[in-house]
Amino acid sequence: MKTGTTGKLKSDLNKVSLPVNGKYRREFDIPGTGKQTLVFSFTDSVIKVDMTGKALTRNYDLSVLSYDGKTNKILTQGMNGEKKDVFAAIFLKRSGKNL
Repeated sequence: MKTGTTGKLKSDLNKVSLPVNGKYRREFDIPGTGKQTLVFSFTDSVIKVDMTGKALTRNYDLSVLSYDGKTNKILTQGMNGEKKDVFAAIFLKRSGKNL
């Protein structure tokens, strides 16, 4: 069964290939509160998010809905926890020759 005018099968719509894979860690300070650590674990279908620190501790999974290579935007939907059914966009930043 085809969808709309895309000509893609429904089963193909969930097949996304991201330009990143594996774990990426970011540390940042919240003034007056302290350091936070954010770890993204990327696969083509799910992004696991782990945030720890004095201000906030959260763990949740995001289902990858789409990726736009022109804007480096990943569109996601929360799968569990406080982010269940919440939509989010993650923008990838280029670093040197790599994404």
